[in-house]
Amino acid sequence: MLCENGAQILNQLHCLFEQQDPSLALAVQPKALQVNVSDETLSQMDYNAIKYFLNLTKGNISELDLTGTGVSCEALRDMQPLLLRCNRLWLGENNLNMDTAQVIADVLRVSESITHLGLGWSDIGDDELLALSSAIRVKKKLQELWMEGNRVSYKGLLSLRDLTPNPLKTVVAIWNNLTDTDPESLCTQESITVSFTDDDMWAAWGEWVFKRCEVSSNDKLVTVLHKVCNISVHCLEAQWAKTFYKQLLQLIKHRIECCTEDDMCKKLKKFERILNL
Repeated sequence: MLCENGAQILNQLHCLFEQQDPSLALAVQPKALQVNVSDETLSQMDYNAIKYFLNLTKGNISELDLTGTGVSCEALRDMQPLLLRCNRLWLGENNLNMDTAQVIADVLRVSESITHLGLGWSDIGDDELLALSSAIRVKKKLQELWMEGNRVSYKGLLSLRDLTPNPLKTVVAIWNNLTDTDPESLCTQESITVSFTDDDMWAAWGEWVFKRCEVSSNDKLVTVLHKVCNISVHCLEAQWAKTFYKQLLQLIKHRIECCTEDDMCKKLKKFERILNL
């Protein structure tokens, strides 16, 4: 209950693993089982500790957050029985190739539990999305798919057209490889979001994305900036978007002031010029 980040949670899970006392592990299981180990590069021993605890628990796993952990295809395949129990599974900010997408698709084909899937900033493209959309059709349990900051085009999004708004009530595809000249038929579907709106939910989401940028290394920040700075003027009409990009500009200026690498400074200054326009 008191853990504030993935490192603290991992420490507790390692303690439970070392004790090898199932009664102790079960005694600390909360009613809503949420395991957030995001932003920690996981070793095999870390996976062993996570699996030990979750294998002792019963019922659904409310949330498993593996954002930015460097999770591999092999690690996900090894954890597949546990993934089948997840309601919300967050795998963003990991490099997810086609083999990894196939493992996730295998989970979607069988799971009766999964309703939310996060794949933002994971480098997936149309081929990976096609594999996932085919799997979603089997059980039709997934309600929200978050895949901002990827390589998906409108061709890929077309594979989701018959899945919205049922079962997919929300599909977030902001900051993908989408152009203003692409099909309007998808843009009119309320459940598929490809550009900003002034909804309160997006304001909170913008705050979360900015916090992710704040804790990112310069290399990771530049990767994000390549996507978030590739925007058209009409995208900035929403108030939360104006606030987000204003904060982002200030963050870039601060990073430039602290940067000691000439090449990195040049990259950051390029994005500073873009946002100053």
